[in-house]
Amino acid sequence: MILKIDALDTLFFRDGKPFTMGEDTWANGVFPPHPSVIYGALRSAYFSHHLNELKKANNEEDPTRDLKINVFSLLADNNVYLPLPNDCVKKKGSRDNVVSILPLHELKDIKSSCPTQCALTSKEEVENVEGGLITIESFKKYLNCIEDSFSSILNVADRVLPEPKIGIGINRASGTSEKGKLYRVDIRRLKDIGLLVDFAGLDLPERGMMKLGGEGKAVSYQKFKPVKCSIDDFESDEKVFKLYLSTPAIFKNGWLPAWIDEKNANWRIQRA
Repeated sequence: MILKIDALDTLFFRDGKPFTMGEDTWANGVFPPHPSVIYGALRSAYFSHHLNELKKANNEEDPTRDLKINVFSLLADNNVYLPLPNDCVKKKGSRDNVVSILPLHELKDIKSSCPTQCALTSKEEVENVEGGLITIESFKKYLNCIEDSFSSILNVADRVLPEPKIGIGINRASGTSEKGKLYRVDIRRLKDIGLLVDFAGLDLPERGMMKLGGEGKAVSYQKFKPVKCSIDDFESDEKVFKLYLSTPAIFKNGWLPAWIDEKNANWRIQRA
């Protein structure tokens, strides 16, 4: 099932940094939110429609235990977007929204701690597009290596506007403000952009409302048409392939997936 989620108010999604009122003054936010935020919101939405099953939460009888998020993307101007791959860069200082794919070159006569035999390099100065988004259509061309440059890039900053909130801690006994507890929260307002989540293992109404992110702000959701993000012609015996992560991930070996043998110079794939 795919749901389109639209914000009805400002939203706040915390990053992983700790925040303690009185010790920290700025609560950082991120966008897009991590899948865990969406995961929790979907579970809460389910239990809001099945209050009698709330007692089963977080145990073997939990009706949401099979929930799985397949794809998390964004929707703007009737186009589906994914985060721009990190190997898509622009010329340093350029104001154009054109990006090119960094070529892979063999490391020769270079001393480096990089465990691979090849690396992404460029003959000119380049930089990443912070908060860049790429359409599904361009993304498929990227995966199939059909094109080496793309211009249909959207910047998150153009659609997700900062609207910081200033607050102060209140003494519950006296009802007055407490000294040293002034803080700011990195709240965002979404402008002509929504969230798309493709999930399985959970039944929800095709239309409704739920809470999302910090402060439990209200969002509306409705069923959306199927969106295909993958390609079908990938051959498992290819010597080179590209692994794209649309959301942050930490593998068993840190940045390295467990099925890659780091000790093998050819980076052999271990098959189960």
